[in-house]
Amino acid sequence: MEIISEIRYLVSESKTKDALNVLANFFTGKDENLHNECILHSARIARIAKISQDFRIGLINYSDVLQISNQVNFTILSLLKEVERLTGKETQTVLDDFKSPKIVKGKGVNIFISYSHKDSEYKDRLERHLAGLKRYSNVNTWVDQQILPGQLWEKEIETQLRNANIIIQLVSADYLASDFCMKELEIAIERDKSSEAVLIPIIVRPCLWQTTSLGKIQVLPPEGKPVSSWQNEDEAFAMVVEGIRRVVLSIDDKNK
Repeated sequence: MEIISEIRYLVSESKTKDALNVLANFFTGKDENLHNECILHSARIARIAKISQDFRIGLINYSDVLQISNQVNFTILSLLKEVERLTGKETQTVLDDFKSPKIVKGKGVNIFISYSHKDSEYKDRLERHLAGLKRYSNVNTWVDQQILPGQLWEKEIETQLRNANIIIQLVSADYLASDFCMKELEIAIERDKSSEAVLIPIIVRPCLWQTTSLGKIQVLPPEGKPVSSWQNEDEAFAMVVEGIRRVVLSIDDKNK
């Protein structure tokens, strides 16, 4: 169903207001109440922009941004069900895709997580936050704990590094001090420069990462504020996973 695909695309590109305008046009002449609801929620988009600015200067928590953003997204899902009702066409499978963006079947996105074992706690928490993305899309994560008995661990790590679509570094002073982590970083930067993979550094603890080869790369969380410095570390991880999700969608588009 064309309108569903268009709405899904617009939302994935963060063009929520455009998605509501498409829905408003669809409901024109069909259901004025629903048309007016679309117009009403379009006004909320400006509010999201305003509270996002308030968050950046520390006036509110990120959870407040998410609350209003989620309200608008749930409204769009509700309106899509009204599209189904008015057209009499079955859109459930497409709605499922809209709620949980899929990766092209058979291709998938492989994520390699590079970290110092002294930051295992942050690695575990990142994987928990990535669970939703992995559950509803063809995304796989790999860490060195998955090396099987009898495998040559150094060879297996390099193989996984060179097969990954996304390479994440959990950056801390311990990470930067590790010769082996630096070797993994060299391979990651090499593959990033050749556009074979996307390198995503995540600053987990304060360190002088700006003076390293990571200094010219866009990092997460925003502005390189270490996860450990956040009052609510789950908010930091939520922003990190949102950034990773956008990269996954970008790779998905290229695979189509």
